[in-house]
Amino acid sequence: MKIKEQFIVRNFAISLKLIKTNLHLFVLACLVDLAFFFSLGLFTAPVKDRISSYAVTLNTQLSQTLASSKGETVNLLSRLFSLEVSPITNKIIFFVITSFIISYAVFVIFQSTNWWLNKKIANQKIKYEQYAASFAKINLIWLAGYVIYKLIDLTVGLRKVFIEKIAPGAPSPSEQLIFVLFIFMCIAAWFSYPELKAKALFKTPIKKSAQLIIFAGVLYGLLQLILFVIGKVNPAGATIIGILLILPLINFVKILTIKVVSHVRT
Repeated sequence: MKIKEQFIVRNFAISLKLIKTNLHLFVLACLVDLAFFFSLGLFTAPVKDRISSYAVTLNTQLSQTLASSKGETVNLLSRLFSLEVSPITNKIIFFVITSFIISYAVFVIFQSTNWWLNKKIANQKIKYEQYAASFAKINLIWLAGYVIYKLIDLTVGLRKVFIEKIAPGAPSPSEQLIFVLFIFMCIAAWFSYPELKAKALFKTPIKKSAQLIIFAGVLYGLLQLILFVIGKVNPAGATIIGILLILPLINFVKILTIKVVSHVRT
């Protein structure tokens, strides 16, 4: 197959041409992404600090419980909500829920705007209010998936703490499996945003979705390699260049995704 016939190569060229034509919108989309990362860190950092503080206390309490169990079987869930530990558990749950709500609000506000701008660049016009409302709805699905992931991850993490007390260095393959499932969910969410269809990834032919994912991975890998080389000489310069390059790369891949998914009936 000739290179000009390659689906991803053809859309790569089209996406570059669209960016050149709508450069002002592309710069604005990058700035919105920058504001998103800044705002997410600003608003969630205090809550995450509280979660970390209570998590350390909870770990200490559970370790003491394990030490006093004298080899008896310990029911993790019952210990978490026991009279002694439940106040800490409840505080962690409260701040975790607060973190989810803040993250969801910040994500929807900034990322709906960002994806809407990228759709305009890709010549796919839709009213902002309509897109933002649908974006908020579909992300309730991904938020639910993320909550489930975090609950499972937390449970596995706590069990790992217990296991390491008994058998230090014991492997935990379930952690890797959970992480792989999380990455898959992130990819499914990414593919859903162009047309706001949750099943978009599964409706996209595997050859097309695989080409896009591999291509994006190669671009990201090349960027990391460049930053690694620069970082050896000038770490501060690598950070600045990384910020200047990663945002255009992210938005370029978004436009490319929009073009790929637009060819699929979702």
